[in-house]
Amino acid sequence: MSSQKIIDHGIKSVKWTALGKVLPMALRPFLSVWLALILDPNAYGIVAIASVFIGLSRLIQGLGLSEFLIKAKKENEIEINSAFWSNIFIAIIIYLILVIASPFISTLYNIDQLEFVIPVLSLIVIFNSFGFIPQSILTKKMSFKKLFMIQIIPLLSLLAFTIPLAYLGFGVWALVIGTLINSFFENIFYLFFSKWKPKFIFSFERFREMFQFGKWIVIQKNAEYFYYNIDLFLAGIFFNTYDIGLYSVGKNFIRMIYTSVNGPVGAIVLPMFSKLQADSKNFGNYLLSITKKLSFLNIPILVGLFIISEDLTSFLFKNKWDGLGTLMSILVIGEGLSRNFWAHRDLLQILNRPEVYPKSIFINLFVSLFLYLFLGNNDIATFTLVFTINNIIYCILQILIIRVELKVNILDILKSLLTSSICSSIMGILLFLSLKYFPINLSLTYLIALVIISVLIFVSLMFLIDNKEFKSYVSIVKKIF
Repeated sequence: MSSQKIIDHGIKSVKWTALGKVLPMALRPFLSVWLALILDPNAYGIVAIASVFIGLSRLIQGLGLSEFLIKAKKENEIEINSAFWSNIFIAIIIYLILVIASPFISTLYNIDQLEFVIPVLSLIVIFNSFGFIPQSILTKKMSFKKLFMIQIIPLLSLLAFTIPLAYLGFGVWALVIGTLINSFFENIFYLFFSKWKPKFIFSFERFREMFQFGKWIVIQKNAEYFYYNIDLFLAGIFFNTYDIGLYSVGKNFIRMIYTSVNGPVGAIVLPMFSKLQADSKNFGNYLLSITKKLSFLNIPILVGLFIISEDLTSFLFKNKWDGLGTLMSILVIGEGLSRNFWAHRDLLQILNRPEVYPKSIFINLFVSLFLYLFLGNNDIATFTLVFTINNIIYCILQILIIRVELKVNILDILKSLLTSSICSSIMGILLFLSLKYFPINLSLTYLIALVIISVLIFVSLMFLIDNKEFKSYVSIVKKIF
């Protein structure tokens, strides 16, 4: 298959990855707001701390074997089964470790409920072990229509279990039980849709080969995880569960939006570029194109949320989540900038340079640890500002990697963000003036109207300033649908 056909197939696949992200993006914020109006920040704070430790175990569990199977040019039944059974074995060990460690974690954070929440919530480690490899099989085949069907499960779980349990007064356990049910069904569906049945086959030789590749993936994922969650590790020590709940909900809300927007592209990058290995000399140009297109999604969201977060949270939560809007305005800056610089991670794997990205994350991690310990321990707002500063440092490091490893000029990287930044800035100024000089009482209709008008302004500016890029978007949309 030619390079252009592979790219076209990848673009068409965005339809299903987009539906799998856009539908949750359209509904989940409303469901999350609904749930947040029932529960208080303390419940979210407890689950946030427990999830940090459980999420870390998921990264150790994967061992980078899924990435190895996706990258491999041919399917190998021995490799697939070896990866499957090793994941289950490791999951059992991790679960036992988490159960034993739960009293110590509870004592460290001085939160008694963690001793009971962690052993129950950790069952998702076992559930996930059955879905890792079937998910990688679906991804390698670019079966994004099936993956779309599976990505609807969290919404159904939230509607059918979490929200009803919250109304019945289960508190933090509504979040725990809802998460468990979601994980169980999600991984069952991965097995079902992949149409793959495990066999009792295991090869230590194949496992060692996969692990040699996967060790840097594991290091990368763990470095990223600590980098992304070092804040919650430390916030649990510095602040009370109310502040942790505010911070974690704000951070998760921002990430939910950006993941929904970037997810459709991210899902196809590794499998698409694995098929473009023969055309690796053009990877730099492909990366610039991806970065530019991502910026037209990420930067306007950054500007819009920065301006409207205070009014939005005030309207949605009244005084129940006081301070959330301020934190979201700060969080969206770092998150919105860093989301433009991630696609090269997959390119480095294809180019057999998987060690480069995790090394940069380790640098970022040590810097962030210093910043949080010495600057972020006074109040939650300052702590949130450190998060944004750290994300800006991340952007600088990634630009340097792109320059050195992919031979892309720094000026070209910055130019790829220029048009979207200009359009977003003008849109943001008009949005700010609208809120300031037309102080209409906020309502759902008014908020929707603001979003629609802002999008129309941005698209119109894009058409006027960079007509070529505008036409390329139109072309991509046509290919998708």
